[in-house]
Amino acid sequence: RGMAYTSGRIGWSQQTGISATMTCIAPPCATPTCAPRNVYIDAGVNWCNTLTLNQRVPQARGRTNWHVFGFEASRRIVPFADQCARALSAGEPLPEPPLPPAGSSKELAKYASSYNCSMPQLGLRPESLHDVKVYRRQLLLPCMIGALAQNLSRVRPVPALSAPGLLRERLALGKRCTVARSSYVMLPAAAGESEGTLAMVDSDVGLLVGGRTLSKIPPPSTEKYRVAMVDFSAWLRASFTEADFVILKMDVEGGEHKIVPKMVADGTLRLVDVWLWECHHMPNWMNSPCFKLKRMLRDNGVGTIYEDPYPF
Repeated sequence: RGMAYTSGRIGWSQQTGISATMTCIAPPCATPTCAPRNVYIDAGVNWCNTLTLNQRVPQARGRTNWHVFGFEASRRIVPFADQCARALSAGEPLPEPPLPPAGSSKELAKYASSYNCSMPQLGLRPESLHDVKVYRRQLLLPCMIGALAQNLSRVRPVPALSAPGLLRERLALGKRCTVARSSYVMLPAAAGESEGTLAMVDSDVGLLVGGRTLSKIPPPSTEKYRVAMVDFSAWLRASFTEADFVILKMDVEGGEHKIVPKMVADGTLRLVDVWLWECHHMPNWMNSPCFKLKRMLRDNGVGTIYEDPYPF
């Protein structure tokens, strides 16, 4: 953690943005007349748990007037994430989420007692390993889904937020040079390794414990759909420069295994000063895929790396 490395520039030429093509001699391609900016990108907003995480990063201390961009792909979470961005841009506090802001069954269990769904409330013994397994695997989610049935029914998509024109307009704000105060822009899309769409599964279970991308065996009461996917590396390259101070938080349900190699190929890792992330689905032992990704980050210019859970 907190590892530093510097590297030189390399040349490139590639399609950027949603539909426009841009050719450059060397990265980056953002407007060169912008004074250095403070940028925070939250790739995986969820219930806005980390939309202000940049304010706690030690390397960001004393910096103001942030350009904040948040990616969220779940169409039922996007309306709340957009509400968060509007509130923060207006200088208001974050709104209360309609559901417990958990990202796993372990995190969800922390809120269970407020809904009469804790282990003791269900007649289980917390000291019993057997009871803990039964609780996590069989009882916690059904109890919480029942207790939160009304809230879950009110968490609905807003079709207007899925309009391609809206996404293009908001992505273009990455080239904006100045903001009077910190500005928050919600991008209703998945961050990916290429431009296109991403298959999704929408379910009450996913809203409560995360893991919202398409799985081979989706839980009951699910709906499959597709969302826009942005070529994250190309957008980063078209929007920001090495003069900008960029914090990136990446929690993309395994998508990092494709996004990071793409950023290496494009030479865009050098644009990131502080990298916050969780590497999914893979062990963290030596020479594992996650270990190799971390080595890619260090070797390609990322100055500081923090892993979830963060020490601040």
